[in-house]
Amino acid sequence: MDLSPSAADIPSEDWERHRSHERPIAAIEIGAASADEFAAYGRRLNLLLTASQSRRSMPVMSITLPAALRDTSDEAATELLRGYFRVDASRAGGVAFTGSQFDTWAGGGDKPVHANRFTDGDINAVAMLSVEIPPRAVIEVLLRRAGTLSSLLELIPVEVDLHNATPEMIGPGGNAWKLWEELAAVPHLGPTTVSKLCARKRPRLLPVHDKYVEQFVGPTRTYWEAMRQSLAADGAKLARRLESIGREAGVPQLSALRVFDVIAWRSGNPSPELV
Repeated sequence: MDLSPSAADIPSEDWERHRSHERPIAAIEIGAASADEFAAYGRRLNLLLTASQSRRSMPVMSITLPAALRDTSDEAATELLRGYFRVDASRAGGVAFTGSQFDTWAGGGDKPVHANRFTDGDINAVAMLSVEIPPRAVIEVLLRRAGTLSSLLELIPVEVDLHNATPEMIGPGGNAWKLWEELAAVPHLGPTTVSKLCARKRPRLLPVHDKYVEQFVGPTRTYWEAMRQSLAADGAKLARRLESIGREAGVPQLSALRVFDVIAWRSGNPSPELV
């Protein structure tokens, strides 16, 4: 007998609560969690167990939405994004945030002529996100490991968005995973830098990660898949919304991933004027 619950067994408000939960399960710190947090995680785990037996589509892993994206209106999120890309003639460089140059610096990391090799332009673009790659690591990326990295990049599609990717495309053993591991093996390249190098070359498929974004997407070991599932859920509803916010903010060239990254970073960074 089929005892799997139907969609009606899970109230719609519970699904929405799951989609906008306070923190990812993967982000819980056992030693620091309160009794209330444990109770909340227990309720969510029970919901996930029910969902796994349900016919209704729901992410098994998911991300936390910043407050600006939990709002039914896009106004706050659009303003965060628009402000990040605004011109500020009073500051050196003439921009409010240097990170606004990351995607387009030297023509972009995924433009056809450079899509399958790391260049000086990529190193400088990462610096726009306040990451300085040490000289010896630069030599590794641009010279000593250039052939291996280029071979991997050639196997990773440029035109695929994360919400349209298969789990295998970004999972263990896949070419994107191997690219991460090869970069992570370079001395003095930490996970934040690795994520930004990956995002520079495949901005539609591989998202940025840092300590501010982590509170919304969880740790590096799981965040690709958590974001993929969340963006793809409900017919890619979140991905479409992020793309719409990008257009409204005047930066239609941005991927859904980068729109989310900017909104999450500005939401999580207590001193956003530092970059």
